[in-house]
Amino acid sequence: MKSRIVFLLLVFTTSLYAVPFDYLEPLKVDRNPDAWIYYQPGTTEIVSESFDHRKGDTPQLILKTRLTSARTLYYVFFYPGPSTDPGFIIDLDDNPDNGTFAMVPGEHLYLPGNGSVYVSQRFNQRYAQKRKHRVEKDGLSEVPQPFYGINISTVTKASVTLFSDFEMTSVLANLPKEYPVTIFLEKNGKFLIQTEFGLVGWINVAEGYLEGVTFEEIFYCGD
Repeated sequence: MKSRIVFLLLVFTTSLYAVPFDYLEPLKVDRNPDAWIYYQPGTTEIVSESFDHRKGDTPQLILKTRLTSARTLYYVFFYPGPSTDPGFIIDLDDNPDNGTFAMVPGEHLYLPGNGSVYVSQRFNQRYAQKRKHRVEKDGLSEVPQPFYGINISTVTKASVTLFSDFEMTSVLANLPKEYPVTIFLEKNGKFLIQTEFGLVGWINVAEGYLEGVTFEEIFYCGD
């Protein structure tokens, strides 16, 4: 377990400065919430440059594209949600009322066209959660991850206890308020962080609604 976590930390630290899918073309589909689709320009037809709120909050078709190496076209809609619950609908025709292929909650959708669909979701989460989905015959299936990566450098808003084990039975350090840390990942509500000195351990993060309690960036954003 420990060797696996060390390996993951190395990967996550390296990815802090990487630009995901820099070969995809970005399209800003809405400003509130800040929503984007990243697509393959050679296999994509743009239908609408952005979401038109004058037409209401019903799903609106943004583009048509290929999600796999096959020639099948998929229709990608964006919807802001009834109470800022944004997401995307992926369908096989231009009418989602006929039956939806897949619904993906989130604000940033990545379509590399290789059989996978990636999404970043901040609303209704405590941080921006990144997920990968595989294109199947009857829809999308999420690919499980051992952890959800976060990769945020921040400072504590309150004193916190750092534990050396996931079960939180062995205290590693007590961190004061406004202490610099890096938050690496989350698993089952527990967060793995690194201190400014370089100690690595697990902490509990107090739940905050629209405002962080333990960290400014970690809070529930949604209904």
